[in-house]
Amino acid sequence: MREIYSTAKGEKLYSEPGAKGPNDKRLYIGFNGTKWAHTLELIGAALRAKAHVEDTAYGKPYQLGKLMLLLFIADCILTKTPIKELLKKYKIPERG
Repeated sequence: MREIYSTAKGEKLYSEPGAKGPNDKRLYIGFNGTKWAHTLELIGAALRAKAHVEDTAYGKPYQLGKLMLLLFIADCILTKTPIKELLKKYKIPERG
């Protein structure tokens, strides 16, 4: 298993070869030595819950929190900007 990313709190993202072919990878999230495979179902549910939390934190106009989360996620996926730089860009404090 290869570590891909880690946070100051010790959360880690790992990959290992998948079963669907030479370019397939399985992703695992780990903390305190525990590792579990992610699923798109769980990621989707977590993002939906996080969007609700962000909307509550930002207040009106409604859905500003969702929009900021969506822009952050789009930057994470579509650019090669380091995550720590994106945290600064969106004024997201590092937890640690």
